Amino acid sequence: MTHPPDLHQLRYFLAVADTLNFRAAAARLNIAQPAISRAVRTLEERLGHRLFDRTTRHVSLTAQGAALAEGARHAQKAISRALRHMDQIAAGDAGEITIGYSAQAAHGPMSRLLVRFEQRYPDIRIRLWLMSSEEQLSALQEAKIDLGFLLSDAITPELFHIPVARERFIALLPIGHRLAAAASVRLADLRDEPFVLGSSERWKTFRALIEGVCLREGFRPVVAQQADDVPLLLGMVAAGLGVTLYGQAISQALEPTVIGRPLAGKGLDFSISIAWHPDRMLPCSQRLIDFARQVAENGA
Repeated sequence: MTHPPDLHQLRYFLAVADTLNFRAAAARLNIAQPAISRAVRTLEERLGHRLFDRTTRHVSLTAQGAALAEGARHAQKAISRALRHMDQIAAGDAGEITIGYSAQAAHGPMSRLLVRFEQRYPDIRIRLWLMSSEEQLSALQEAKIDLGFLLSDAITPELFHIPVARERFIALLPIGHRLAAAASVRLADLRDEPFVLGSSERWKTFRALIEGVCLREGFRPVVAQQADDVPLLLGMVAAGLGVTLYGQAISQALEPTVIGRPLAGKGLDFSISIAWHPDRMLPCSQRLIDFARQVAENGA
């Protein structure tokens, strides 16, 4: 059975294979010629094959030597790439980031931010998982995700975060609703309307935000239907089962059967943040956080 050579032996062998001259190979490696001759003989003995045909005037590769040289050059390049990639990972210029994102973050600036980040750092791979804000909290604690785009109001004290977007609530109405043609809607106008809201299990924080703005107007929304995801929520609104509130960024994704109308008044907004656990920070994750902070500060 052939015993594979070590990297030191391959380096000496390739120097001779490239120059076909033991003296030139020794000069390239800055070692004595007898040392490189011994290294090649030891390698041939270890492999059980003659790698070079030698005469007093000429050195050439045997068929076995040529095969080894081709593979060794590929291996040397692969090792160089691996070492370079290792340095990039340590510097935060390469790696993989697993990111959770809530439904409310999906329609905001998150996508644009991540596209720009990937353009700047093409060697960083991003994996995305749709999760509620509450699911992201436990996933960050358990290191199942590295970063999360979630509702700022859901963030617990042990997590660090920076706001990346501020969303204003809009009213979502079925196309035939009495307020569908209004330029804007007052929350008080929805007092007696049935509401379609996300389920209390997965949309706990967002429901609390909606209920909070309604309570400031003196009423608690009457929940007629609940949905676990956005398509079902919109489908129920389109079917006339109720109205709802959502972030304004969803306007561009609405079907013609659902109308989005701005809300009149102040304090009708909420914040989206990127959050992370300070004890579980990858260099590439820090790159994304710094990038997000720079974008937020520049207002870009």
